[in-house]
Amino acid sequence: MTLSAGASGRPPEVSQTASMPELSPEAAYLRYRARALYSAYALLGNMEDAMEMVHEAFLRAFRHWDRFDPERDFYPWFHRILRNLCFNQMRSRKRSPVKQSLEDLQEQGIAIPTGMEGPLDTATQNERAVRMGKAIMGLSQDDREIILLREFHGLSYKDIAEAIGCPIGTVMSRLHTARTRLRAALEDLGITL
Repeated sequence: MTLSAGASGRPPEVSQTASMPELSPEAAYLRYRARALYSAYALLGNMEDAMEMVHEAFLRAFRHWDRFDPERDFYPWFHRILRNLCFNQMRSRKRSPVKQSLEDLQEQGIAIPTGMEGPLDTATQNERAVRMGKAIMGLSQDDREIILLREFHGLSYKDIAEAIGCPIGTVMSRLHTARTRLRAALEDLGITL
């Protein structure tokens, strides 16, 4: 399995506009599977568990497709299903998340996106991506999730609030705190923003 992202290192942006009411389960899977895998991995810290939870989340979403309101965005509804499954899985195994390094992901065939050309630039960018990944994986589960939803998936505060089930003000506060912690972790690893 290979994850790909745009030149910015983010998954491709998904336009959620007036065409959303026509979204079929198959189209939802094709459009959101990579985004869902990034989210599950950020929550669980383990790619195998993330893939299993994404599969189960899509099955549940398809099974309950009649509960999806086509007038609303799909991803916040789906993310809530995925998030609950990830939390349940962690509780049922009574273990802390297993964290994998970016090198482990590359060995599993997961592409770590870069936005630069040339071998020296690519090596420099990969080193920075590895450090960035370590900083993000060093954050708490809640901080990783909110950073991922806003900075990597580009969800609005409203969509994040819906996805994680809290008020918009709480999203803003948590995001500020998570960004502060991430900035400190990045500075500890020699990355300045």
